[in-house]
Amino acid sequence: MRHNTLKLMALTSAVALSFAFTNNSFAQTETVGATLITSSTIATTDVSDMDFGTWLVQIGTVDAGAGDVIMTITDDTTAAVSVAGISDSQVVQIIAPTTEAVVNVQIPAPGTLSMTRGALTDFGDAGLSLTTTSWQQVGGAGTADIANGASVNITVGAGGVDEVIHFGADITMSATPADDTHTASFPVTFTY
Repeated sequence: MRHNTLKLMALTSAVALSFAFTNNSFAQTETVGATLITSSTIATTDVSDMDFGTWLVQIGTVDAGAGDVIMTITDDTTAAVSVAGISDSQVVQIIAPTTEAVVNVQIPAPGTLSMTRGALTDFGDAGLSLTTTSWQQVGGAGTADIANGASVNITVGAGGVDEVIHFGADITMSATPADDTHTASFPVTFTY
């Protein structure tokens, strides 16, 4: 075989291979996406409302109008009720209270929330008024009073775990209420 023939065969093979590698007629393109989900969800649960129990209440003439009789339910997990300011009134417990108000709050990760108390919806009776409200975080901070519009910090120690908050309050009595179930309420709002 001649040397020129081998050179010609090599050149022909190289050209044929270059055509095979440069043909893009069968190309395919894919798009790769990226997703990020963020969540600052606050979950709350009203576990229980304040139950002051059942009482015989007769406000005497000395205490009438003065608002001196004050019934207090604790915020320390004992659900104990005490009565103060009685001079000529009669306030006798018939059935013991069962619960303080308890609200659970949960966020995805440890952090600090702001808890703000809203306006009271008071009892419908002229002689009863829900006055001072208090709170205590189980295993944490607490305060003697949280007024309408006031904010306090709640430290959440672990994500995805309930922080338990107990609420107490005072009822001021200045007149004998009718025999009935008396209700009052106040909202609490949790924000970052």
